[in-house]
Amino acid sequence: MKIYDHHITECDSAIPAILVTHFLISEETAYYLYKGALKSHFDRIRENVKMVIETDYVDKFYRNSYYNYYASKLNTFQRNCIKVSFFEDSITMDDFRLRESLDKIKGSYLGFFLLRPTEPSLLGRSVLSPKALKENNFVACTASIPTTSNAIRLQAVGFPHSSQDNETLKCAEVTIWAVLEYFGNKYPDYVSVLPSAIMQKLKDVSEALFYVKETTENSWSRAVLEYQIETNLYSRQGKAITNFKETLPEIESDLANALLKDPYNFEFLTLSNKVKERDLETQLIANITQFLLELGKGFAYLGRQFTITIGGKEFKTDLLFYHTRLKCYVVIELKVTEFEPEFLGKLNFYLSAVNRLVKADDDKPTIGILLCKSKNNLVVDFALQDINKPLGVSEYTHTQLPAELREALPTIEELTEQLNKEDERILE
Repeated sequence: MKIYDHHITECDSAIPAILVTHFLISEETAYYLYKGALKSHFDRIRENVKMVIETDYVDKFYRNSYYNYYASKLNTFQRNCIKVSFFEDSITMDDFRLRESLDKIKGSYLGFFLLRPTEPSLLGRSVLSPKALKENNFVACTASIPTTSNAIRLQAVGFPHSSQDNETLKCAEVTIWAVLEYFGNKYPDYVSVLPSAIMQKLKDVSEALFYVKETTENSWSRAVLEYQIETNLYSRQGKAITNFKETLPEIESDLANALLKDPYNFEFLTLSNKVKERDLETQLIANITQFLLELGKGFAYLGRQFTITIGGKEFKTDLLFYHTRLKCYVVIELKVTEFEPEFLGKLNFYLSAVNRLVKADDDKPTIGILLCKSKNNLVVDFALQDINKPLGVSEYTHTQLPAELREALPTIEELTEQLNKEDERILE
């Protein structure tokens, strides 16, 4: 066994050189492996850290994996590893020779990386203290793992990683994976989704984390997650034009804004260009499961053409919902044309009626959502000014019938005429 000590700032040259010497690979291969599999991990470590590197290190976990797995492969794999231990840079190699420095060494220990001779996945089981990282303003799940460095027994207290034969999983994922695997084996229809799977599918980290958060909060299955990614929920969520900031308390305003989308994806509907509002409403209710999925968590369907009687006259809202998180009624009005300012007047009237005649005392103010085929954002913004009830305006998209199919199908008028003729024939 050989022992090296290097400052973390030297890792770009020191680690590839040690890989060449002890894994018996070329300089080109060593640099390629370091850059592809290791550099991003070392770059996260702050500069005032010292590395103590032990070669020909016998790791019992890798040894077991070697005899059970790697020894049977056509490629030749070595049986020993390289262990990189991290300390505060106040530690020197002389401290390891002095008994009185034992407490200093233990107090300065920041964890370790284990490098395995298993190309291209070199990083094995590792434990790293958040204190070793450049950015550590987070709460981490830590574990205390007994280990050694330069023959001194230590406790690595940090965020552990569990290495598999071809990948490295964070401990939180390992726990989730174990639970999901159990349910996956017990219930064949259950398909689990790991955060790493989302990260692999999406290149943008903020977008990936958005889907991780939504999957966790909404208990999405893999199918639902794939649907949300394919319909680009990330770029649609919270994009509706609203007056919520002016009409709702801050907390409710933020939550309501986050729940609305623009545009709403009604691609599960197949409509013609001449579709009427009642047809759109009917198809949405016929596909209520997909409609509720598109609306998002918390929407409870109460009915269509909900009747409200005022002054002896009946008025009917298109769709009425109750939102379980916002604790309020939600009126949705559908328009198959471009947005017009007068649409808001009717919706505003419905909100007043629901607030006065339907809402309970402990319910929050009713919210209105207007869904249009298209809109001019500036016109919508002007139309919402000076309205004192919470309203939001969004577009929707849908699948149009092919031109040849639209031409082949009869219109509503033609169907009505044909039915009337059939009724007359039967009466004769």
